[in-house]
Amino acid sequence: MDKNGKKEIRISGSPEQGRPEAGLGAGEPADELEIMARELADRIDQAVPLSGTEKEELLSHLLMGSRQIYTDSVTDICNRRYYDDRLCDLEGEFACAMIDMDNFKCINDYFGHQAGDAALYLTAQAIRSEIRADDELVRYGGDEFFLIFRNMPQDHFEQKLLEIHREIDGIRIPEYPRLRISASIGGAYGSGRIAQLLHKADLAMYQAKATQSRVMLYDGSDGEAEAAEEHPAVRLPGTEEPGSEAAWYHDRGTFHEKTQEIVDALRNGEFEPWFQPQYNHATGNVVGAEALARWKKGNVWVPPAEFIPMLEQSGSVYQLDRYIWEQVCILLRRWLDEGREPLPVSVNVSRRDIMHDDFIEALTGLVEKYRIPLPLFPLEITESAFADSTQQVIRKINELIELGFTVEIDDFGSGYSTLNSLKDVPARVLKLDMHFFEYTGNSDRAGIIVESVVRMAKWLGMNIIAEGVENEEQADFLKSLGCYYIQGYYYARPMPRSDYEALLDRRGKEPELHRLKRVAELENSRFWDPASMETLIFNSYVGGACIFELHDGETELLRINDRYVQQFGGVMEPDGDAKRLGIMQYLDENDREELMGAIKRAMDSGEEASCEVRATRGKHAEFLRISVRIIARTKDRALGYSMVMNMTEQREAERKERNASRQLRSIMDSVNGGVTATVFRSPTDIEMIFTNDGFFKLHGYTREQYDAEVGFINDLIYPEDREWTGALVENIVRDHATRTYELRAVKRDGSVIWVRMTNSVIALEGVGENVLLGIETDVTEEHLARQRRKEANEQLRFLNEAAHELLAQSDSEGPIRQTLQRFMGYFRGDRAYVVELDDDRQIMNNTYEVCADGVRSEIANLQNVPFRLLPVWFETLKKNEQVVIDSVEALGDDQRELRALLLTQDIHSIFVTPLLYEGKLIGYAGVDNPRQSVDHRVRLSALGDYITALLVRRNLSAGLGSERKMFFEMMNDITDGFVRLKVGVDGRFVLDFINDSMCRFLRSDRETLRSIYADDTLSCIHPDDRRLAVENIRRCIEADGLTGKRVRYRLLRGDGTYVSITLSGHESRDEQGRRSLNLFYYLDTAEDV
Repeated sequence: MDKNGKKEIRISGSPEQGRPEAGLGAGEPADELEIMARELADRIDQAVPLSGTEKEELLSHLLMGSRQIYTDSVTDICNRRYYDDRLCDLEGEFACAMIDMDNFKCINDYFGHQAGDAALYLTAQAIRSEIRADDELVRYGGDEFFLIFRNMPQDHFEQKLLEIHREIDGIRIPEYPRLRISASIGGAYGSGRIAQLLHKADLAMYQAKATQSRVMLYDGSDGEAEAAEEHPAVRLPGTEEPGSEAAWYHDRGTFHEKTQEIVDALRNGEFEPWFQPQYNHATGNVVGAEALARWKKGNVWVPPAEFIPMLEQSGSVYQLDRYIWEQVCILLRRWLDEGREPLPVSVNVSRRDIMHDDFIEALTGLVEKYRIPLPLFPLEITESAFADSTQQVIRKINELIELGFTVEIDDFGSGYSTLNSLKDVPARVLKLDMHFFEYTGNSDRAGIIVESVVRMAKWLGMNIIAEGVENEEQADFLKSLGCYYIQGYYYARPMPRSDYEALLDRRGKEPELHRLKRVAELENSRFWDPASMETLIFNSYVGGACIFELHDGETELLRINDRYVQQFGGVMEPDGDAKRLGIMQYLDENDREELMGAIKRAMDSGEEASCEVRATRGKHAEFLRISVRIIARTKDRALGYSMVMNMTEQREAERKERNASRQLRSIMDSVNGGVTATVFRSPTDIEMIFTNDGFFKLHGYTREQYDAEVGFINDLIYPEDREWTGALVENIVRDHATRTYELRAVKRDGSVIWVRMTNSVIALEGVGENVLLGIETDVTEEHLARQRRKEANEQLRFLNEAAHELLAQSDSEGPIRQTLQRFMGYFRGDRAYVVELDDDRQIMNNTYEVCADGVRSEIANLQNVPFRLLPVWFETLKKNEQVVIDSVEALGDDQRELRALLLTQDIHSIFVTPLLYEGKLIGYAGVDNPRQSVDHRVRLSALGDYITALLVRRNLSAGLGSERKMFFEMMNDITDGFVRLKVGVDGRFVLDFINDSMCRFLRSDRETLRSIYADDTLSCIHPDDRRLAVENIRRCIEADGLTGKRVRYRLLRGDGTYVSITLSGHESRDEQGRRSLNLFYYLDTAEDV
C-alpha cells in the first residue's frame, strides 16, 4: 500500500514476479478436469492398449492441454472459451457481475500496450483477491470480466461488488503515475441460466457507464430482460461519491461541466488529427498512417486519456469521431489536389459509432462530399465492437464492405470475440495487437502465437499490420514471418499534420501497391471448425502432428506439436530446428517420392492419404507412417496437416475420437483388407464380435447380405481347407501365438480366391483373453503369379536341358529322341513326335516318336498322310504359331475328318509347335493329351527351333562328312606338312587335322601330336620363336593369310630335337562362320638344331 492506502504494484523486472501460478483462476475446476482427462485416457486405452507409462504420459498431456485451452495468457484466469464450454448453460440461483474497465483503449493508445496488459492483469488479481475459491472469474472480452457467485445472499452480493470496485480503484502502477484504473460494474441476482443472468448484468453495467455510477444492479423481476429502459438498474449507495465519477479527469469541476467544456472545444475546432505512420519494414518506406484525435487546449496538449472517457460516458464520442473523419477527408482532398499522392489514412470506428442510425450515411456522405477514393480511407473497427449486438454490428460492417470501404479489424488478439468477427466479416486487414510480447515471460510462446496469426491472415486472403512494435527485434521477427507492415514507436510516434506532410514529401516509392494487395481466398472451413480433426490434432493428439504448406513442389512446416520430433527417434536431433529441416531432410529420393505421392493423392482425392517412409541420419533409421490431409488450396499453394507415427516398434495409428468404439472402427476400416475379432472356443464355436468394412468387401458381401446369408464364418472357407485351418487356429489360440498362412475362400458369387490370413490372440477387458484377431488380404493375383513363375521356370529348365542335348552331342538322332522324351515328360502327355513334310509329294511322315508306358505307337500309321487333312493347321503353323486343341471332341464339322483321325488314335487334346527353316515350314512337333499348362507359348516356340536345328544338322552332316573325308585324303597325298587348327570363340587353337608328311617331319605319330596340341598348341614351338610365331599367326588371321610371305621358326620333334621349318598359311571359314587356320610347313635345308 502507498501512503494513501492505495494498492501499488510494480511491473518492472521479470514479468513473472509477483504473479500466482498460471491456472484456471478462482474456482479452478481441477478435480473435474482431471476426471474428464482420466475418462478420455481410459477410453483411448480401451481402443489402443497403452502401457502404464504411456497412459500416465497421455493423461498428463490431456490435463495440461485442457488447462491451456481454458486459461487466458494475459491475466492467468479462465478465458471466454471456458465460459462457453463450461458455464453458460448452468442453471440455478446465482449472483453474477459484469465488470468493464473504463477507457481501456485509451490506456493502450496513450500509455502503450505494456501498460494495458499490466492494467488487465492487476485488475484480474484485484478481483481475485476479493472472491472465494469456489467462485468463477472469467475474462469475458478484451476489457471485460464476468463473475459468478454461488450461494451468496443478495445483501452480501451488493457489498461484495462495492469492495471489488474499491479494490480496482485502488490499483497504482509506479511506472505510470498518471494512469488511473477504474471499472464499471453491473450485477444481476436470481434464478435461471447463467447466460440470461450475464445479459442482465451486462445491461446494468452499461447503465452504470452511462450514468457514471460505478456499480449498479439489474432491477428486472420476470427473469427475462428485454431492455435496460424497461428494467432500470439501481445505483448502489456510495458509488456516486465525488471523485469517483470521472477518475480520469483530475481538474476540479463537475462531470457535466467538464463534458460541456470538451464539447465546446470540439465545436471551436480545438481538436485535430495526428498521424502515426505505418511502414514496410522490408523497404523502410511509409505505406500509410492511422489518424488519432488530439486536443490543444490553449498551449497545452491534453492526452486522449483525459477527454475520450468523458466523451464516451456522456455519449458524445460519436461527435468527436465524425469530426476526425471529416478532418481526414479534408486533408486527403487537399493532398490530392496538391498532387502529393497521399497514402491511405485509417480512422477509428467504435461500437458506439456503429450503433448510431446515421452511421453509414455519415461515412458515405463524407467520401462523396470530398470525392475521396475509398482505398485511401480505411476504417479501423475496434475489437470491442464485436462484443455485443454482434449481428447488428456485423450487418452494418458488411454493408460498408459492399459499398467498397476497406475494413480493418483493430487490436486483433486483445479479446475473445475477434475470431468470431473473422468468421463473419470479410475484413481486408488485421491490425495485430503486439501485447503478445508484453508482460510475459514466455517469448517463445508469444512468437508462436504471432506466427500463427500471420499465417492465418495469409490463408484468409488478408493483409496484416502489427501495431505497438517498439523495437528492432520485434520488427525483424515479424518480417521473418512475412508480416512486413508495422506501426509503433520503433519507427515513429504520432505526429502533427505538418510533420506527417514532410514525411510524405521525402518518402520512398513502394515497388508494389500499398498494403491492401489481396491474395486469393481459400475454402478452409474445416481448418476453423473447433470440432474437426484438424483442431483435435493439436489439442489432444498423442503422436506427432504438423501443419505444412506446399508450394512449387517444396514443403514448409508451419506448426509442429511437442511429440513431432519424438516420433523420429534418434534420427532428428532434439535441439535441431525441426521446422526448418522438416522431414524431407531425412528421406532418400525414393521415400521423398513416396511422401510427395501421398500428398498428391490427398490433393487429388480431397481425402486423407498415407504412406510409410524410412527416415535416416547416418546409420540410424526409423520407419514412419505419415497420414496427410489437405485443408485448403489455391492455384499454386496448398495447406495441409499431417500425422506422424513411429512404426519402428509399433504399427498402430492412434486416433482421437470421443467414442472409443467409433475410434476402433475408424482405424480398422482404414486397413486394406478384412479385419475380424472373434471369441474362439472351438472350430465349431466361434463368436464374431467385430468385422470391418474390408472383410465384407473382400468376400463380396454387404453387411446385410452377410447377416442374412452366412450362418457361420467358416462357411466362407473352401471346403478342402476347413479341417486343417481349424486345427491350426486351435494351436494358435492354445499357444497364444501369431501365425500367417494362406488358404482358399469362397466369395458370394461362388468364385474362389486365395487369402493371406494373420491370426494373433489378444485380451480385451470385459470379453476375455482368447480373442482371435484376424487380418486377411486377397493374394489371389500373387498366388497365381507364383504359380505362373513356377511353370515358366519349369519350361525354361526344360528348354535349357534340350539346348544342352543339342550342343553336347555331335549326331542328331539321339538328341531328337531325348528332346521328344523331355517334351512328353514336361507336358505329362501320352506321346511326343516329329512329323516332316514332303512338299513335292504333298504328304507328311511321322519320322520320330516316343510313347508313355502303355501307349501304343502310331508312327507306322502316320506315313504318307496327305496335306489336305490339316489345311487349318498349316495356315497357323506357317505363321510360326502353335496349334492348341483342348478338346478334339469339340472340333466342328468342317474338321470332321481330322477329328475322326485323332480320336482313332485316342487323342483328345493336342499341342503342336511349328518347325521352320529359313521361313519355310518343314514339319511340326507335337504332344498328345498334354496334362500340363501350355501357357508361355512364346517360350515353348524355342522347342521347335531346337528340333529344327537337329533336323537340319542331320541333313547337312551326311553331305559334309563325305566332303571332309575327301579333303583330308587329298592333304595326306602332298609332300609338304599340313596342319588345320580350329579357332575357338575364346581365341584358343584346337588341332583339327595333321597330315602324314607333318608326322614324318616331327618324327611322331598322329595321336601323340594331338595330345601335345590339345594341352598347348604353342608348346611345340621353340621358346625363342614363340613371340614371332604368335605375331605371324595373328597377322594371318587379320590379313586373311600371310600374303606370300614365309616365316621361319623351329618346331619340337618327338625325339626332343628341334627342326627348322618355313611356314605359310591362310584362314578359312565354313558356312556357319567358324574359323580355321590352314598351315603349310616346308623343311629348311639348314642343319637341324
